[in-house]
Amino acid sequence: MNEIICVDLGGTKTRCGVFDISSSVPKSVNILPTPRHKSGKDVLDNILNGINSLYKKKVTIAIIVGGPGPLDVQKGIVIDAPLFQNFRNVPLAGKIQSKFKVPTFLQNDSNLAAFGEYNFGAGVDSNTMIYITVSTGVGGGIVMKGQLLTGARGFAGEVGHICIHPDGNLCGCGRKGCLEAYASGSAIESEAYRVVHQGVKTELLAVFTQKGQIRVEDIVKLALSGDAISKNILETAGKTIGLGLSSLVNIFNPDKIVIGGGVSNAGKLLLNPIREKILSQAMFPLSEHVIVSPWAIGDEAGLRGAFAYGMRQLGHDIPRH
Repeated sequence: MNEIICVDLGGTKTRCGVFDISSSVPKSVNILPTPRHKSGKDVLDNILNGINSLYKKKVTIAIIVGGPGPLDVQKGIVIDAPLFQNFRNVPLAGKIQSKFKVPTFLQNDSNLAAFGEYNFGAGVDSNTMIYITVSTGVGGGIVMKGQLLTGARGFAGEVGHICIHPDGNLCGCGRKGCLEAYASGSAIESEAYRVVHQGVKTELLAVFTQKGQIRVEDIVKLALSGDAISKNILETAGKTIGLGLSSLVNIFNPDKIVIGGGVSNAGKLLLNPIREKILSQAMFPLSEHVIVSPWAIGDEAGLRGAFAYGMRQLGHDIPRH
């Protein structure tokens, strides 16, 4: 029996899963809270503890870690993870490999989620797929003819940092006008706060009064139940995402675009504006036959993509069951 341990390092949760190399379905998954507001050492220790809970000597043959970038995937280094305090220039793969004595690979978390959806989810029947995840930030990945496109140094797929307003809102990356600054989960929540503070009539006010905060899931729920302002917020975000994706449609000519993250639960309220904007902004006929769909395997996309990536790195075929 040979097993691969996969880690999906998120801003709020760290998912650790173990896979037998004969199956793409994890045997076991542990979910730990990510100590994002503590030190970089706390984040690292949390990852090591999660791996240790699944590690078996002489059974574990590789460890794959998906994390926020930018990363140097060739050297296994986290160059900078803005979500965490003091988590810069961390030789993460090396530290893990030194402790557990098995090959360890690091890759961008959104790239791995894209690879998961391509191999096991919404992209299984596609040739060229663009994946975009709308969560705290906006991430993405591109898979073409079964190959994950990572670029010269592994930085490819930063969909969230397509510039849509050169002199616009400041993004967390330090630049202005990024897609992430307008259509991420955080940006969507900020827009909800703005309309509430302006006194606009909306059911979001009741949520804010009761909870003291507004989360994306609240906006999606109210939009689906008919709140006009919540629907408008999501529609605007969808149009903005579609605008950013239109450039990628022109460049990569995908046959499928997969939308992941909690915001995708809004269904057609988000997806229809994305489709409409792509049809109006991307070149014909490139835009004509692009299918836009929600993710299919959800929160496990990162882990299962890490497994598929690990199998490729080890020179094994990827099991389809």
